Order: sequence, then structure tokens, then C-alpha cells
Amino acid sequence: MGGVFVNFRLEESHVEVEAQVDTVDRTGVEMEALTAAAIAALTIYDMCKSADRGMTIRRPGPVGEELGPLGRWQRPDDHGERAI
Repeated sequence: MGGVFVNFRLEESHVEVEAQVDTVDRTGVEMEALTAAAIAALTIYDMCKSADRGMTIRRPGPVGEELGPLGRWQRPDDHGERAI
């Protein structure tokens, strides 16, 4: 059985959101993880907009993916710009 897990990391100037989806099926679940992270980022924006309407959601996209027998794909280093 699979599941969706969303984690937040509060930094001084940003909040980092990461979603992980686990499945036992053979299909990829990238879109489910991206949707979970996007909804979490939009929720943070909605809760914090009274403090800063100029905040932005930046750099959405997969960070890494298990590819079964092919190993693991990892997004190239982006110099810390994974912030939301």
C-alpha cells in the first residue's frame, strides 16, 4: 500500500516543501507528488499572504525518483533554489 507524505522546512527567508509518494504499483507517481507539493505551497501562501503578498512559489519539479532496476534519477544541483 502506498501513501503521500508532505514535509516542510522553515528557513529564514523561505519555506521548503517536499512531497513524497510511495506506491507498490509499477507506474510512476510524479504528478501525485507534484500536486501534493503545489497544494501545500498554495496553502502556505494563503495563510501567509497578509504578512507578504509579494511572496512567490518557485522551482516546482521533481527532486529525485526511484527508477527500479535502472537506479535513481536525481535533479542536478540547482544551487539551493528549491525554495517555495
